[in-house]
Amino acid sequence: MFLRPSKATINVSKNSMKILLLDPKKNHSDTVHGFGCLLGDATIITGEQVDNYSSDSSVIDIIIGAGELANGSRVADQLLEWRTHPYTYLVPCWILADQTPFSGICLWPNLTIDRFSPQLVDHEFCGWLNEIAEWQQTRMDLEDYNTLRQHSSLELLTSLALRKASGRLSVFDEEGSEGYLLVRSGCYAEGLVKHISGTEAFFEFLTWRNGSYCWEASASEPAQEEDLPLDLMIQDGLRLIREANVLYHFMPDLNQLVSRTESQSALHDGAAPFFAARKNLYHLIDGSVSAAQLLEASPLSRPRTMSVLAQWFSLDDIALTAAASSDVAP
Repeated sequence: MFLRPSKATINVSKNSMKILLLDPKKNHSDTVHGFGCLLGDATIITGEQVDNYSSDSSVIDIIIGAGELANGSRVADQLLEWRTHPYTYLVPCWILADQTPFSGICLWPNLTIDRFSPQLVDHEFCGWLNEIAEWQQTRMDLEDYNTLRQHSSLELLTSLALRKASGRLSVFDEEGSEGYLLVRSGCYAEGLVKHISGTEAFFEFLTWRNGSYCWEASASEPAQEEDLPLDLMIQDGLRLIREANVLYHFMPDLNQLVSRTESQSALHDGAAPFFAARKNLYHLIDGSVSAAQLLEASPLSRPRTMSVLAQWFSLDDIALTAAASSDVAP
């Protein structure tokens, strides 16, 4: 049975498809309209029309992100608005940029069907549409073993939520780190990913782009009172990822070194969520450690850590050090 989340759907029928073209300077509008013979009666929404469609609109089938995709650009922010919304996070995106530089300025919740290319070529775009048609039939399949390049963490967790699954999901990254997530009747029970546990382990795995997983189903068992529904966890994770991307507004290069300032307002609210972990993170900042290194050492998930660092930048609790960057790779 083909399962999919309500409202987060697509339809690649060329007679009804709606394509949202995020192209403020209209550099690619003529090119996309020139694909008319491939797109049939598809509607292309661009220019001023884009403002008529909010990111909770369930009628958009495909998004093309064009124009400037630098840190903090309007197009990058719009792409994130759509990808992190609970109704539209499964809408495929063609992003007119190379993937590596884009990943350096955006923590992107990936779908396997997303495409990164600086060019729009008719036969490649047409081939992608055919891939979408197949993907929408198989994206919620749940295999016992697969790579995250073939089945992204976002797709995988959505599938487990829809199936009300029970079992153990073992996860492995390309550096040899392992972890697991336990689910009961479509709810998250517990987990450990690298050195991160609890709900933060779930959010950490949600950001993984590479690696693999092994799914071991178990007999269905009722969720416990403390368990959290996977669909709500996914929504919280996507919101957290959107907040995390604010960090790039303060530091476009995560290899830059970070220092504490004289302000210590970050430690004033002992009732703040994850206060003990935030305090540990704060004391790791000594002027000789880059943000990328902090992300690796933090007791919090990657998106939570990025969100906390962004908050501290906004409060002037931390600042970039005089050294322009660190030689340590993220």
